[in-house]
Amino acid sequence: MPISIRPPRALAHPLFGLTLGLLAGLGTLVAFAPKPATADTPTIAVGSIKPGMKGYGLTVFSGTEPEKFDVEVIDVLHKFRPNQDLILVKTIHPRLEKVKVVAGMSGSPIFLNDGSGPAKLAGAYAYGWSFGNEPVAGVTPIANMVAEMGRPLSPLLFPSSGKSPIGPATKPPAPKAKTGSLDDADANGKSGGAKTAWFGDPGTYSLQDHVKQIAARSAPPGLAGVTAPQMVETPLIVGGLSDRTVKELALAIAPLGLVPLQGGGAGIAATAKGAPEHYVDGGAIAVELMRGDSAAQATGTVTHVIGKKLVGFGHPMMEMGASHLPTAIAKILWVLSSDQRSFKIGEPVRNLGTLTQDREACIVVDEDVVAPMIPMTIDLLGDPTAPKKNWSMEVIHDKFMSPMWTAFAFADAVGSAINDRKDASWTLSSTIKIKGHGTIAVDDFGVSASGVPQGAFFMSRAGFALGELMNNPWEEVQVEGVTAKLEVDWKRDAVRLRSAELMETIVEPGQAARIKLTYKPYFGEEKSVIVSVPIDPILAGKDVDLEIVPGWQVYPDTASPENLDQLIHNLAAPSLSPKAWVVQYRYPEAGLAMNGKVASKITPFAVDTMKANTTTSIPESFQPMVRKAVDVAAYTDGSSRLRVTVKAAQK
Repeated sequence: MPISIRPPRALAHPLFGLTLGLLAGLGTLVAFAPKPATADTPTIAVGSIKPGMKGYGLTVFSGTEPEKFDVEVIDVLHKFRPNQDLILVKTIHPRLEKVKVVAGMSGSPIFLNDGSGPAKLAGAYAYGWSFGNEPVAGVTPIANMVAEMGRPLSPLLFPSSGKSPIGPATKPPAPKAKTGSLDDADANGKSGGAKTAWFGDPGTYSLQDHVKQIAARSAPPGLAGVTAPQMVETPLIVGGLSDRTVKELALAIAPLGLVPLQGGGAGIAATAKGAPEHYVDGGAIAVELMRGDSAAQATGTVTHVIGKKLVGFGHPMMEMGASHLPTAIAKILWVLSSDQRSFKIGEPVRNLGTLTQDREACIVVDEDVVAPMIPMTIDLLGDPTAPKKNWSMEVIHDKFMSPMWTAFAFADAVGSAINDRKDASWTLSSTIKIKGHGTIAVDDFGVSASGVPQGAFFMSRAGFALGELMNNPWEEVQVEGVTAKLEVDWKRDAVRLRSAELMETIVEPGQAARIKLTYKPYFGEEKSVIVSVPIDPILAGKDVDLEIVPGWQVYPDTASPENLDQLIHNLAAPSLSPKAWVVQYRYPEAGLAMNGKVASKITPFAVDTMKANTTTSIPESFQPMVRKAVDVAAYTDGSSRLRVTVKAAQK
């Protein structure tokens, strides 16, 4: 049987009920005037570093100007990572004695004095210990970081001067057989990689399961985090999102090494007044995952700038390899203190450049590259009291985070503006624009006794479609935009099935079976309707099982997609009317599906003839359904089953 594209049915209740403990810290330092970084900045090799060496680090604790803190070398931990040592240092300052290791300081450059001239760049503040009670940090050697600058770029990028970085999509020949998983897409070098890709057949995408897949492949082994040096956490500063959304977000992104922290940055102009024009050593940098009315940016520190490129963090952000994430110069507002972990809190002040490499030793950013983003809008209709009716934001172009951030952004827009907990019916009309492939339009609906659930978009057809498109196994997709209109009617516009009754329990071959459906509106009296379903003469002498189901559960039979265009066709296939019940039964003879086409009611002889033994490119057989819908002018709920007997044919 072919794998049919069966989008989620109706908008349901929120998927996640998570908790988040936010960690905090405090710190102030003496101001330090940064000097422009160049390729001539002297460095010190790990082999020349000795215990007791002293020096300083640079980081931003307030505003945009880096400040100094003192350091002293403890020793060098050799072979900490493959081809990478780790320099252990004490950070000496009254404030760091209090805040210990600070999330957001990752990448802070560490300079050491070896007695010959000015202090030399040793590497980046990058590692700490869980529950450590002294200010000790691990430093990634600068040589390992600079070596990452020569890596090839993501296929979705090329250096530009304000131009779009995305080239034309290439379309390889469609596979002759159905693709069983998406592993091949990553093995062939497509962007996104195994870190965030969905592994599953086309038509099976689920955001919930995608979160579980990433968690499973990113899970740390055992209790190593308690005793081994761990990457200093990258705080994900979020703005324009509710507390509830931030809590739900925590579990989804935790496997990627990101810690959500309610901060700011939403709605900030691309360039704030007085913002620095370029990155500097020790300056704050934000990697923007979403920006606009809702925003999220991972905050860290620049280690070393060479020309228009820089290295930072001293460890991976998400270890995604060749990447294409937009970046910005950041402003730090405060350092919040916590006994467990302290955090920098800040916001972007100038959009500038793209994270092009996310590697074990560092991130690499290029100021001259423009990252692809997906613009999104949502218009809220039907509630004149909503304080904000039009939302606009951009999300990154990624196999996992594009559908995830879209879901969170839309859910939060709904939850913030339409949060009445009363009877509600709504429709969500969404479009997804795909470069070179037109636009997909999909509709969802929902009925609730407690308003519009924030998690509704997680299970919508639009979210499902975006995940399928980003993770298709045939070609790279450029999504050019997502729009949605949510219309709310403050009533429970639904009817529930009370009973289904056969008008005749025995019918003649070829005669219609008549079923009386009795249903009850939320308010009002019971109503009835009779639906007639023709019974095919081929079923003479047999019992036929009839199913009564809501129309929104029924989608047309579709063939397994064998290329992107067929996938798009399946995604756009509408369900039957959500305001109808459907009576259906299985037709006894097979249907065939191949090359995106579906043929029902094929005789056994024709099926055997088409199933040649000389090729693996053969049609897939499935059992078609015979259906009849009856409209009742309200969203339907409830199902039933009946059995009708068909008389034997007269000889």
